[in-house]
Amino acid sequence: MKKIFVMLVGVFLSVSANATVYWTVKAENGVHTTSSGMVAINIGNYQPTGPNPSSTVWEACSHNWIYLHKAADGTIIEDKYVDRMLSVALAAYKTDSRIRVAIDRDASGRCYSAQVFDQGQ
Repeated sequence: MKKIFVMLVGVFLSVSANATVYWTVKAENGVHTTSSGMVAINIGNYQPTGPNPSSTVWEACSHNWIYLHKAADGTIIEDKYVDRMLSVALAAYKTDSRIRVAIDRDASGRCYSAQVFDQGQ
C-alpha cells in the first residue's frame, strides 16, 4: 500500500510540474520564423505577469523564447493555428501590446505555447 501511495504521489508531481500555466507577456525582442519552420516569440527582459494558477512562480524560458510551432511533447501544431498565433503575436509586437500565452515546458526548459491571446496595452 505504501508503494502505491508513493508511486501515485510521484505521478501527480511529475504531471503537475509540466502542467500548462497561463502568463501575460510582451514580445519585446520580436516574433521570429526560420526556414526550418520554427515560429517563436522572444520576450527579452520582460517579466511575465498574471500566472494562472496564481501560485505559480515564473521560471525563465530557455533563451527567453516561447515556441509556437509545436507542443512540449513534440506534437506539431496545425498550420492554421500557428498562422493565427503568429498573427496575434505580430500585431501585439507592432503595437507594443501584451499577449496571454499558455506555456508548457519540456525537460530542457524550452517553452511552448498552443494558445496566444491579445491582451491590449
